[in-house]
Amino acid sequence: MAEKKVGMELYKSKLLLSIVWCIIFFGYSIALGLTLVMAAYILGVW
Repeated sequence: MAEKKVGMELYKSKLLLSIVWCIIFFGYSIALGLTLVMAAYILGVW
């Protein structure tokens, strides 16, 4: 019974870690995209 509980805890922590990584990755991608768009807009204006 205890082993199953440990397995679930491990699974939950792995799931949480993957969710965090997805959030970081998407946040970084969006920030990079916005930066490129802003740079293109500024260069276009100048």
